[in-house]
Amino acid sequence: MGHPLIAPLVKDGTLLEYGAHLVVEGGIEMMPRLYMDGMLVAGDAAGFSINNGFVVRGMDLAIGSGIAAAETVIEAKSKNDFSAQGLSAYPQKLEASYVMADMHTYAQAAGFLKNRRLYKAYPEMITKLMRQIYRQDAQPKKHLMQELLKSLKDSRISLFDLVKDGYKGGRTL
Repeated sequence: MGHPLIAPLVKDGTLLEYGAHLVVEGGIEMMPRLYMDGMLVAGDAAGFSINNGFVVRGMDLAIGSGIAAAETVIEAKSKNDFSAQGLSAYPQKLEASYVMADMHTYAQAAGFLKNRRLYKAYPEMITKLMRQIYRQDAQPKKHLMQELLKSLKDSRISLFDLVKDGYKGGRTL
């Protein structure tokens, strides 16, 4: 706690516990049943989180599903029917909201992000390419396409894999 505003507040303190949270990434395929007699499932308990590789979302989806759940409960209360049938409007409310729209949009992201090239081969290739582009050694520069093809070859990524991964990533994310 080195921040000057925080340090005086915790200077004599002892760390008793440290916590971290897992992020649910199962997507639509892993969603549980969302309603049953007397119960609605919302937020991360329902699997409403998205990791699309550049942002992890969940809070907004928890809020959106909480709003849909609250609206469903208000309707069920007006009919005094908290059975599964009485709560069955919940999935339709979710489908009509941004929650399920975004879950559908990024439904394939978890599978795409299992591509090992994304975490080792591509970063190495890009690093090598940038090193060549920005290197200053009083030697003539090669055309960017030549440098790209050389960095692909050196990283053992085929042009086919690059195109395939780019296409799949573009469609998925």
